[in-house]
Amino acid sequence: AIVVLNSHFTAFVPAGVQLTSDPKKGMTQLPASGGGRGGFTQTATLSGVGAFLGCLGSPTDQGAADLAVAFHRGLIAGLTVNEALRRARRGLFEQGPQGDDWRYYVLSGSGELAVQLTK
Repeated sequence: AIVVLNSHFTAFVPAGVQLTSDPKKGMTQLPASGGGRGGFTQTATLSGVGAFLGCLGSPTDQGAADLAVAFHRGLIAGLTVNEALRRARRGLFEQGPQGDDWRYYVLSGSGELAVQLTK
């Protein structure tokens, strides 16, 4: 029901960003041109995924890890997807300038989904 792709530009690739295959160079900014390219958001929606969490930027490894841990802890605690993401993003925001990764995460689909753990 919930898919999380916590990596560079998984939601979509904005105009002006080119992904390179060189791991040393990573993502490079280009002059703004036409529209961006779709990421996995549309694929998830067309596949029937209830909620999709992806990135529209290039988070740091630490920021991605911090957000993922906080988000999943929220889900385990019974929060909705919306609330778990809001709190996880808030946690990154409160880290100050080194926590700017909060702005890269977007949710598509039903944010009211929640995980119900059973024994």
